[in-house]
Amino acid sequence: MKTKFHAVFLLCLFFALVVTASARQLTLLTDSESGKKYVKMPVTGTDTLILDEAVSFQVYDDGGKDEEYSNDADAYLVLIAPTGKKFELNGSLTSESGYDYLTIYEG
Repeated sequence: MKTKFHAVFLLCLFFALVVTASARQLTLLTDSESGKKYVKMPVTGTDTLILDEAVSFQVYDDGGKDEEYSNDADAYLVLIAPTGKKFELNGSLTSESGYDYLTIYEG
């Protein structure tokens, strides 16, 4: 059975433009093995990560780095940069063709 993972990243520089009462605020987690910072996508709905300082981190699906993601996951992750900073995105995306989507918006 095929699964679908649909993730949308919203990159915003202004806190007031994106945070709503229905969004859940996240904090960065730390991998116990590597010490790297990361955040997990929600399964549904919208989660918001507000960064207070410039930091490098990874974004994982809701299963994290070692588990599979949920069937029909469809969620938003809002990233808010520290004041006066911008995001730089790089890395790779592993996906199932025709079923997994990643959309990035600015603003």
